[in-house]
Amino acid sequence: GMGRSICQRGCAIVFVTASGAMGGPCRIVEPGKPHTQAPPCTDNFQVKQFMFDGREWESVEQCYQAMKFTKVEVQEKLRAIKKKPKDKDSKHGMDVWNEGQRYTCLRPDWDAVKVEMMYRANFAKFKQHSDLQEELLSLGNVELVGAPSTSWKTKSGMVNWSVWNGRIQTRIREELRPASEQRKDMLAALVKEFEDYLTTEGGATLPIPEVDGAAVGTAAAAASTAAAASTAVPASEVATTATTATADTAPAS
Repeated sequence: GMGRSICQRGCAIVFVTASGAMGGPCRIVEPGKPHTQAPPCTDNFQVKQFMFDGREWESVEQCYQAMKFTKVEVQEKLRAIKKKPKDKDSKHGMDVWNEGQRYTCLRPDWDAVKVEMMYRANFAKFKQHSDLQEELLSLGNVELVGAPSTSWKTKSGMVNWSVWNGRIQTRIREELRPASEQRKDMLAALVKEFEDYLTTEGGATLPIPEVDGAAVGTAAAAASTAAAASTAVPASEVATTATTATADTAPAS
């Protein structure tokens, strides 16, 4: 089974799975059949360069790990990790994940914005690569769930990345379709789930990088705008001590 250990790092509690089964593409769920692996584009560890927050990233996982932190120098340490020629994408993914567990200067609103951040990083990757768009759309309407991953504690209980990674890929798949082909009710319900998570966990207190074309929900947009307007102190200088311990995320794929 999947065990886990908890390590205290300053104000953050890091949940780490004891199993090595982290990362990897989503799974395709079909009634009465074993789960099969979705294409590589659904893997947050996939190395495929894209721009986000005005900088180039090697993978969604690298971008996501860096966005956890308020200090630009820490973000840049993560961004400097490149995939070595003989390494698999999964090795690079674990390298950036491990680096992302070393620092405690977390965004004070990280538990609230982490799902939105993961969605936007993924959306940016797909938006900038037409081949990945085709790969995701080729799946049709099959149900997707994330690969085995880690959990974190929220105000309403434990949450697993496997669930949210499946939702992220499903949402983006709908958003990439022509409007006439979108399952609009399902997409609206999905967007509301993202919105509800963000607001229930306290909303954004710092800006969330914008992504052209991403269907940012009203609460996320309002929170970003308000945070941008009211934040006089640069993000890199925000106090890093949280008043309560929060669960940091482990690999998000």
